[in-house]
Amino acid sequence: MKTLDRQAIPITVHVFREAGVYVAHAAELDLSSCGDTPDDAQENIKIAVRAFLQTADEHGTLETILEEAGYTHDANGWLAPEFVSLGHVSVDLH
Repeated sequence: MKTLDRQAIPITVHVFREAGVYVAHAAELDLSSCGDTPDDAQENIKIAVRAFLQTADEHGTLETILEEAGYTHDANGWLAPEFVSLGHVSVDLH
């Protein structure tokens, strides 16, 4: 199906520290990668997302995956879903 030719897919990446490494999470696709530094983690998540999207494209499932993740498509390409808020909340366990 090859729909990815020269197309950029926007992703939102959250980087956090966990157990001594930096974890980068691509929220829309629920993919994660890690690295020794925040920059390493961001570079590694780009590699992981690229591989995931290329594999989906090769299997003919790319459009379905992106649409289920909230992406829309227009004449300029794929548009990421809009995140409205990102914050920390506390949950009472009582």
